[in-house]
Amino acid sequence: MTRGRAYTDDVRLRILETLRKGVPFLALAAEANGVPRKTMETWLDLGKNGDPRYEAFVDEVYQIRAAFMLKHTQELLSTNRDTAERARQSNWLLQRLDRSLFDPPRQMDEKVQARTSPDKHATHPTAADPNMVADALEKLSQPLPPN
Repeated sequence: MTRGRAYTDDVRLRILETLRKGVPFLALAAEANGVPRKTMETWLDLGKNGDPRYEAFVDEVYQIRAAFMLKHTQELLSTNRDTAERARQSNWLLQRLDRSLFDPPRQMDEKVQARTSPDKHATHPTAADPNMVADALEKLSQPLPPN
């Protein structure tokens, strides 16, 4: 079993810099800097649970991720045809980062579809629906709640 890496300013800053460069997956940012994903999960849990040593780190991590998701959500709202493929890629990525915002539960989709159209081939709302994206964008633009 591998031991977790020590939490130092150098390691913390390198992970945050990796995230700022556009690596949205926390485990990947940690592992790219020699920190096992379980160690990163422990640091995040400690920060979320009020450990003062990790609280600021957790806040920075989630602010960087929120900015990343906000940027890609704004791309989805773009009507420029040249960015259609990029928007589709952003949608895919956003769904993997936060399914609760960008990939509504299947049961909800089925209920909406049943109410709006008896046609089984009719399209139903997805994360690409501008209204759903706008709602997610508004949620992302809200300040983080205090710990």
